[in-house]
Amino acid sequence: MPDWILWAAGASGLLIAGVIAATRGRARERRGRLEAETARARRALSLAEAARDGCPREVRDAQRDLDDATALLSALTDPAVAVHARELAERAETRWRAASPESGPGT
Repeated sequence: MPDWILWAAGASGLLIAGVIAATRGRARERRGRLEAETARARRALSLAEAARDGCPREVRDAQRDLDDATALLSALTDPAVAVHARELAERAETRWRAASPESGPGT
């Protein structure tokens, strides 16, 4: 068997192993980032729901943002989607807090 065939087979094997290792590392990193962003988005959703429950009146824009954030989290496949859902939930919380009366000391 010619030596060049062995060298080509060895080089191909190393190339394939390198591609597999790089792909697995990126997938693991992406999965970790997705989990972290999902946790942040769920926390923002909880805070927005608490702000909604504390607001004495209905704020439609905030409710729409919260509904959109909830829908995005239900079909979560990308960390960027989780970031967008978190931003929507934070915006909803801000709107409800702005619509709530300021509570002073002792109230």
